[in-house]
Amino acid sequence: MTVSLQLNILGRFEARLSSGELVSLPTRKTETLLTYLALVPGPHSRDHLANLLWGDRSEQQARNSLRQALNALKKIFAKFEPQPLQIEQQTVNLASHLVEIDAVKLEELVQEQTPKTAAQATKLYRGEFLEGLVVRDSNGEEWLAAERERFRRLAIHALEIALDFQLRSGELNTARETGERLVSLDRLNESAWQQLMRVYAARGERNQALMAYKRCLDILEKELGVEPTPETKALQAEIRDETPDMETRITPIGTGNSVDVVSAPAVAAGLPEPERSEKPSIVVLPFVCIGDVSNDDYFAECLTDDLIAILSRYRELFVIHAKSAFAYREDRNDSSSFARQLGVGYVAKGNIRRSGDQIRISAQLIDVTTGTTMWAEQMDRDFNDLFALEDEVTAKIATSLVSHIEDKSSALAARKHPSDLTAFDCVIRGRHNAKSFDSDENKTGRQLLEQAIQLDPEYARAYAYLAESLCIEADTDWCKSRQEAIEEAVSYARKAIALDEFDSVTHEAMGQAYLYQKKFDLAGVHLDRAIDCNPNSYSAYCTKIWLLALTGRVSEVTVCGSTALHLNPLAPDDCLFGMITAYYIEGQYEDAIELLARIQEVNEFSESWRAACLAQLGREDEARLAAAKAIEMGGDFIQHDGWLELWAFKNPDDLAHLVDGLKKSGVLQDD
Repeated sequence: MTVSLQLNILGRFEARLSSGELVSLPTRKTETLLTYLALVPGPHSRDHLANLLWGDRSEQQARNSLRQALNALKKIFAKFEPQPLQIEQQTVNLASHLVEIDAVKLEELVQEQTPKTAAQATKLYRGEFLEGLVVRDSNGEEWLAAERERFRRLAIHALEIALDFQLRSGELNTARETGERLVSLDRLNESAWQQLMRVYAARGERNQALMAYKRCLDILEKELGVEPTPETKALQAEIRDETPDMETRITPIGTGNSVDVVSAPAVAAGLPEPERSEKPSIVVLPFVCIGDVSNDDYFAECLTDDLIAILSRYRELFVIHAKSAFAYREDRNDSSSFARQLGVGYVAKGNIRRSGDQIRISAQLIDVTTGTTMWAEQMDRDFNDLFALEDEVTAKIATSLVSHIEDKSSALAARKHPSDLTAFDCVIRGRHNAKSFDSDENKTGRQLLEQAIQLDPEYARAYAYLAESLCIEADTDWCKSRQEAIEEAVSYARKAIALDEFDSVTHEAMGQAYLYQKKFDLAGVHLDRAIDCNPNSYSAYCTKIWLLALTGRVSEVTVCGSTALHLNPLAPDDCLFGMITAYYIEGQYEDAIELLARIQEVNEFSESWRAACLAQLGREDEARLAAAKAIEMGGDFIQHDGWLELWAFKNPDDLAHLVDGLKKSGVLQDD
C-alpha cells in the first residue's frame, strides 16, 4: 500500500500523512532537510547536505547533525511501501513522487495561466517559503532566499491573473481581498496599486481608493525616492474628481455584507423595495460637519466611508453600501422614512465640529422600528494626525454599534418560538450559552448551533462557535475526554474556515483549537489572520493574549491587551485572565493582583491565581484565605493533577512557577 506525505512549505512548515495525521519533526533543520530532499531532485551527497544546512559548524558536528536528522526521517518513512528514502554510505535520495508538496502544486497551477487555476494557486500561498526559518551558512541562506523569491514571484503572478479576472467579472469583494494581498507581496508594483484603486472605486469606496493611492505614494517615496507615474496620478485624479453616481443596484456587490440597494427615487418610481435580510441591517448616513472649516467635509466623508467598510467586516450585519448611503446626503431629517425604504432596522449618523486643533465627534444609533436612540457617544480629540484620528474614531464607533446591535438581536431571538427560529436566530441564541462553563447551558447552546447547521449546512460561524464550545468543555470538570473534545473542536474549526476563510470568527476558532492542542505556531497564524480579517475584533486579540502568555512572549501581552481593552473596555474575564497569567509568569505579581480586582465573576480560577500571587509576595495570611476560598469553590477539581493540564504552557518552567505559587499558598499540597 502506497502511503503519501503532504508537505506544506508555503508559510509555516507542516507535514501530514495521507490519513491526515500530523507529523512532528524534532528540529527546524530536519524540516528543512525533508523539504530540500522532496523539492530538489537527487541523489545528494552527504557532504553537500551537511554543508548546506550545518555549514556554520565543524565538519564532524555537521555530519553528526545530518545523521540525527536522517534518523528522524527514517522513523517517519518506516511504514511507507515502497520505501521512498534511500540512505547510502555517501548519498541520500528521496523518491519525491510519493510526496505531495503545496509549492510544487502552486507552480503547476500558475503555469496553466487560467483564472480558475490562478485562484487555486493563491489559496496555496499561505506565507513565504519555510516561514520563520533562518539558515546561517551562506550556501543554505542563498538557496533559501532564492526559493523564497521564486515562490513569491509565482504567487504574485497568480494574484495578478486572479485580480484581473475578478475585476472584469465584477467579483469586487473577492477582488478587494486579492488586491490587498497583491500589494502586500509586491509593494513597488504600481500596476497592482492601480488595480486596487480601480477595485475600491468600482465598489463605490472612493475614499479607500484615494487612500490606496496615498499608500502607494508613501511607499514609492520612502523606498525609491520617486513619485508615482503619470498614469497612476491620472487615475487618482479621475477617482478624486468623479461625481458620485446616484444610480444604485438591487443586486449585491460581490459576496460581502455591504450591498447597493434601490435608491429613494427608484422606490418613488414604483420599483420594488429591497428584500430585507434576516441579519440586523444598518445604514450609516454621511457624517455632517458643523462649522466653517470646509476641509473637514473630506474628513467627514472619509470617516463615513471607513465606518461602513469596518462594519461590513462583521458577517453578522447587513450593511448598506456607501453609494446608497450617500444618496441621502442632502436629506437627513426623515431618517426613519428612508431607512424603511432601504429595508434596514438601524440608522447610524453623527456630526463633526472642529475648533482650532480640537475636534468633537458625536455619533448615535437609532432603532428604526421604535424611533428611539439606542446609543449615543461624544468624543473629543486632538486634530493632529488625521489618519490616526480617523482609525481610532471609526474603530470605537464600529465596536460600540456592533455590541448594541448584537444585544438587541439576542433579545429578539430569545423571544421567538423555537419553531420560528432561523439559522441566524439559532446562532445568536446559541453562541452565548455555548461559551458557558455550565454543563447544561453549554449543551443547550450547542444544540442551537447544531440546529442552525441543519437549517443552513454552510453557516460557517455555527461551526466556529461549536469549536469554541468544545474548547470550553475541555476546561471543565464535566468533560469526559479532553483530548476528544479538542480534536472535535479542531474538526469543526477546519469546516468553518473551509466555508468562509475571510471571516475573523472562523480563524479565531481555529487559532483557539490549535492553542488547546499546543500547536502554538499554527495558532499564531490563524489568530493573526483573524485580526487581519477584522482588526476591530477584540475577542481575537483576547485569544492572542493567551497565545502570547502561554508561549512566554510576555512583553507583547501588554500591547495586545491594551488594544483589546481599548476596543472593549468591558472585555470578558477571560481576556483579563490571559494578561494576569502573563504578569504572574513575569513575576509582576502586584500588576496581576491589580487586574484580578477587575474580574467580574470570582471563581476557583481567580482565587487560585490570587493565592499564588500573594504567596509569591510573602503575604502568607492573605494567600491562605484566597486558597481556602479557591478550594471551597473548586473542590477536588483544582486539587487534581488534571487541572494543571489546562495551563498549556510551552515552557515547562512556567508551569513549575505556577505550581510553586499554588503549593506555597496551600491550593495544592506537596506529594
